[in-house]
Amino acid sequence: MATDFWVSSHYKRWIVDRATLKQSRAEIDLHYVEDPEYLDFLAIYFANGRSKSRSIYDVRYKINMNG
Repeated sequence: MATDFWVSSHYKRWIVDRATLKQSRAEIDLHYVEDPEYLDFLAIYFANGRSKSRSIYDVRYKINMNG
C-alpha cells in the first residue's frame, strides 16, 4: 500500500474526471442500450435499491462534506 495517495494505484486507476467518464460511457455503455436515458434510469434504480437496503439493514452512510 502506498504511503502517498498521489502515487497510489487507487489514484492512478480509479480517480477519473467527468470528461474521461463521459468518454468511457460513450465507448462502452452506449453500445448496450438504445437510448442513453436508460443508463440514467438504471442509476436511479440502483440508487433506490441501495437506499432500501440501507434502511432494511439499518446502516448509515458517510456524507462527504468536501464537495
